[in-house]
Amino acid sequence: MAGFSSSVLFYEFKRDLNAYLASLGPDAPIQTLADVIAFNEANADVALKYGQTRALTSQALDISPGSEDTARYLSDRATDLLLAKEQGLDAYIDTYDLDTVFFPGTTGASIGAKAGYPSIIVPAGYQSNLAPYGITFLGKAYTEADLIGFAYAFEQATLVRRPPSSTPPLPGETIPEPGTVAALVVVTVTAAGMKRRQRSNPNSL
Repeated sequence: MAGFSSSVLFYEFKRDLNAYLASLGPDAPIQTLADVIAFNEANADVALKYGQTRALTSQALDISPGSEDTARYLSDRATDLLLAKEQGLDAYIDTYDLDTVFFPGTTGASIGAKAGYPSIIVPAGYQSNLAPYGITFLGKAYTEADLIGFAYAFEQATLVRRPPSSTPPLPGETIPEPGTVAALVVVTVTAAGMKRRQRSNPNSL
């Protein structure tokens, strides 16, 4: 569907954040997304390092029942589910017999988010400016356990993460090593996804 631009993430951001803030009770200092935006603008020197374009776009939507924005959201939601699931991720994984697909950075995160599917991102290296870079593993519904296994296997095979110098451990703080997982899926990287090859002890990676 050429040119399709979904309103779902913006609409749900406003709707769900407002619902969460309302649940905090009348004494909470922040009650709505509009309050968040106002707070950020009042503290722009520390709160708007990256701007708030998404918040402003979400706030501009009318999420009341029967509004034009709500009608568009419902239509976009149905299209998102069709494109991300039946005609997208489900079909892709089934056609190529994959357990997961992966993307550089977060470029494919919205596909899973729109479908309501799980994803996990892990460190994959560093760019020329030393900024960290990750890989996102995305799967079908209810594949969280598999994705955690893939991510752990990738981390143990690459060991690229370095603790950030900007956030050193607190005095006396110790971070335990991850526990040993009895069995993990060893994966073969393909051009667009990952296929299960065999199960193996993580120490053999």
